[in-house]
Amino acid sequence: MSTTPLSHLPLTEATFLILLSLAAGPSHGYAILKDVQQLSDGRVQLSTGTLYGSLKRLLEAGWILRVEADAPAEQGRVTHTYELSGLGRQVLRAEQERMQGLAELAGAGWLRRRNEPRTIMRAYAFLLRLHPRAFRNTFGPEMQTVFARLLHEIAAQQTSRLLWFCLHEFAGLLGSLIREYWELTMHLNVRRRIALGGLLSYALPLIGLSFVVYHSSPGPFYQEILGLSLGRHDQPGGQVYISGRQLDCAPTTIDDFAERCTLEIAGTTLELLARRNGPESLMQLGGTCRASYGGETWPCRIGSRHIHVHWFAYLSDPLGLSVAELEALRRQYPLENSGEQPFLLSILIVPLSSAVIIAGVMILWFWSHRRRFQLIAASALAAAMTWFFMVILTLSVTNGFWD
Repeated sequence: MSTTPLSHLPLTEATFLILLSLAAGPSHGYAILKDVQQLSDGRVQLSTGTLYGSLKRLLEAGWILRVEADAPAEQGRVTHTYELSGLGRQVLRAEQERMQGLAELAGAGWLRRRNEPRTIMRAYAFLLRLHPRAFRNTFGPEMQTVFARLLHEIAAQQTSRLLWFCLHEFAGLLGSLIREYWELTMHLNVRRRIALGGLLSYALPLIGLSFVVYHSSPGPFYQEILGLSLGRHDQPGGQVYISGRQLDCAPTTIDDFAERCTLEIAGTTLELLARRNGPESLMQLGGTCRASYGGETWPCRIGSRHIHVHWFAYLSDPLGLSVAELEALRRQYPLENSGEQPFLLSILIVPLSSAVIIAGVMILWFWSHRRRFQLIAASALAAAMTWFFMVILTLSVTNGFWD
């Protein structure tokens, strides 16, 4: 563990107040509790469990020392006092300098007028936290201090340069993030490279497919209609489903409708006016709608697609479209019209394959561990947890495609 004071920053508020309380001299637990409360103007009130948990971590880090009190213990109770170590004083001094720099930055007139720098600093700190721990602990606090000073200088001189400055800095930070993890990967042995490559090869396409499925699912639920159905299954062209996420909807007051949605079909704009039934209606899952296409008005009703998916606009007459045009629509929106079987199958396959992948990655990554039985048991437990999580996730993503 690094003993450089900067590597421990920033401190949590409770840790900083405890160290600040001990800066005046040795103190015991009760006095520290009262000092923390007084230093924070009553904002921070530590419980005894939180205090002594923090004291334990500070003792282990070597920031404080525990000594027996000179006064005799009352009623046989053991009394200890705590005092700052040399390293603890260095850490406290470094944190005070860091906070003083931030206070000077916050005191600039430009920062009083605008909130962007605070957001920019938070974004910078977030990207910095994504770096490997060794890099973050060694260079993180110093990088934040330098960035804050540069930000202050740019803001004081010319605010028009702020955007380019931020783009330049964040691009460099992202570059260092990629470079650091790439160097870590290069230091991995062949077995771990295979495990990492297999995990990424499986996870990245799965994430991309999840976004595609989500974009084709019924919704969004704040719209008056969640999807559109053209035609009927007993007609020559069949029935075509289109997700409500493909519609361009906006509030309207036309003829007491709540929303107006449009969609281009075969080169012509379809206009849908819709309104759900209110909570006082006996048919809360229904509503009213009106469709206009090609200068004509077409019959429209609002109904349920599945037992748990409602508010679909049904146009039993397919707008005068030919069978070929309906087939083209079906190819344009394949997931909405693929039926239930692929999604039910994915609920079985995706969690199982994910569990196998996670177990395999863990075994490959930690195979050099001497306790092979514990490794296999931990891999099995991780696989079971992955399976359960992926079942829930797959059910959520594919919701609306099956009954």
